[in-house]
Amino acid sequence: MVYQHNALLLGSTLIAFGPTVSLFFTICYSQATLVIVFTCCAFCCLIAIFLSSLLYAAVDAIIPGSVHGGVLILISIVCQAGCRAVFVRYYMKVEEAIEISIQNSLRANNNSDGSVASGTGNENVNSQPAMALNDMSSALAAGTGYGFMHAVMLCGTLLASEAGDDVGTLYQDSCSDIPSVINTAMTAMMFSLLDILLMYLYFFAVRRKIDVTTDVLSYDGTISDVNFKHSSKMKKPENVIGVALIVHSLASFISMTNDIKDGCYFALPTEFGVVLVTAFYLKMFLMPSFLPEKQRILLNRYSHIE
Repeated sequence: MVYQHNALLLGSTLIAFGPTVSLFFTICYSQATLVIVFTCCAFCCLIAIFLSSLLYAAVDAIIPGSVHGGVLILISIVCQAGCRAVFVRYYMKVEEAIEISIQNSLRANNNSDGSVASGTGNENVNSQPAMALNDMSSALAAGTGYGFMHAVMLCGTLLASEAGDDVGTLYQDSCSDIPSVINTAMTAMMFSLLDILLMYLYFFAVRRKIDVTTDVLSYDGTISDVNFKHSSKMKKPENVIGVALIVHSLASFISMTNDIKDGCYFALPTEFGVVLVTAFYLKMFLMPSFLPEKQRILLNRYSHIE
């Protein structure tokens, strides 16, 4: 019986944290910059949860008993959306500062050599430090960090409680035939995957919302201008943020069906459907033009050199 209980806990842990931990070690761990993005966004998730708790306590203190599950979910959605947007905006400010530093370093090297390198431009590019930061990898690292921390907050306590409890396995009316730890772990996995997709949406929207002319180093070391375009309605920043809020709200309110008997049989498949629809929207409408032109040029340049 003990072995079965331990196997249940191990399986639940792998379900809840398997996707985010796998992404961290296969993609993020090899790049120090991505580890920093992962860690910062995990902390951002904690801040969002802390703000949600503060607002909940404030509203409940002003109007006792007025805050129920639906209001709490709305407060959490707003706080998480705000924290995601602020995180992405400040990430892009840091990215801009790094790019300015790289360009200044490149100009200084060119001036010290007495002239700009000629030929294919490889000499000039080799003198520019390769930066691992781009919207594709950074959105994945940020979403993975956010999703991991979200999963910890959703099921970490239950897993710890089950690990220290030798009485038996907890079952609840919300899922009478499935252990509660499995139901919670699957819910945590769904939300961690959704967090990754939502971070991609926020990176796309905030990048286009800035909508400024950016400086791009061309092969000959000069500066060329690249403007972001979003002609399709599905790509407008406001619409992308709207989609992010809608899918987050749907997944959150669907989880409330766990309050009714055997509600997990509706909640889990429907939450998975929300994740699939979000992934389809991201793949079909945003991914073809997800990277800004400047980052595509730099990535092509580095891949050409390698």
